[in-house]
Amino acid sequence: MSLKEHLTYFSEKIGPRGSTTEKEKEAAEYSKRIFETLGCKPVIQKFKSAVSAWYPYAVFSFSFVLSETIYLATENKTLLILISVLSLMSIISIIMELSFRNNLFRTFLPKGESQNIICKIKPNGEIRNKVVVLGHIDTHRSPFIFSTAGRTKFFQKLVPLGFSSSLLLLIIYTLSIFKQIIFFKWFSLIPSLFLLLIFILTIQADFTEYSPGANDNATGASIILSLAQKIRENPLNQTEVWLVNSGCEEVGCYGADALAKEYQEELKDCYWIAVDGVGTLDSNPTYITQETFLFTTKSDKELLKKIKEISEKNPELELKEASFRGAYTEGAIGGKYGFKVLTFMSFAKTGELGEWHRPTDTLDRVDIKTVEKTEKAVFELIKSIDNEE
Repeated sequence: MSLKEHLTYFSEKIGPRGSTTEKEKEAAEYSKRIFETLGCKPVIQKFKSAVSAWYPYAVFSFSFVLSETIYLATENKTLLILISVLSLMSIISIIMELSFRNNLFRTFLPKGESQNIICKIKPNGEIRNKVVVLGHIDTHRSPFIFSTAGRTKFFQKLVPLGFSSSLLLLIIYTLSIFKQIIFFKWFSLIPSLFLLLIFILTIQADFTEYSPGANDNATGASIILSLAQKIRENPLNQTEVWLVNSGCEEVGCYGADALAKEYQEELKDCYWIAVDGVGTLDSNPTYITQETFLFTTKSDKELLKKIKEISEKNPELELKEASFRGAYTEGAIGGKYGFKVLTFMSFAKTGELGEWHRPTDTLDRVDIKTVEKTEKAVFELIKSIDNEE
């Protein structure tokens, strides 16, 4: 099957593929069938995942709304100590969540079953390199904050403001244990309003439909399947390639994390290539020099050197470079585990991702040529790794 046929199947035949849903499972089963038709023996890696990207942030913001309500209503020292502890625990938990690590919120929030589909293709000769290429199959909801570029930018500014507000409130609550100051009561309302707004917006998100996810990320998942065919037809000499259609990227990269955690020793020193949203209309294939969510993940210098050489040798690919801020890709998980990371994406001239987390992320809004160029760039990168002396 062609790259476009895979894209059509994911985005139109299956459609919206929410994390841990039956539709996500259907996309995984489709990936498994395609790998099998190519003579591969895919591995199904099952894992438990959060069912929502928004629950942790809703709980975090609500904890401060609740604490502020108590703070305004009482001068009882015991209650002030309790809300200070609650605030501190919430801040620690959200920092851990933003770092893709276990935290208090994850212990009690709902979980669901998901899976990665892993296709390992061995080289003709001795294995000297390992390359992992990932494309997630799940799709995000389509909340109000992603409905326009302006709203998305507003929310991206609101989030750090909300986090700063939580730190300020923690300081106010803690100081109030020792001394009651009436000014604090009035002043605390300001940061609390920011957190109330975040709570409302994050709650709203889970009442929206799932995106069809043609660009994000049927493009990446389709490239994974197409690469399997190319590598089977053009065997490598010394590089084992793991092609992974992963689950639950949209709720915190649970699939990528499960993969890296279980196979950490086996994948030591591997190249970790993420392919995510590479079909934005009127865009160029783009490799990421670094991505910043809470912390920054820098792309591997060796991979950056190789992809720049590929760009020079293949000007028709029209490769661009960019940094990415305010969200995450599965490249962040590669960075977390110390792998050699490079991520491919695509951006409109305005800097936006195509139809990001919207109901309009449909096949007719995907630039097939950009997807095809990205696939070729990734394949050339794999071959470049394989040709190392």
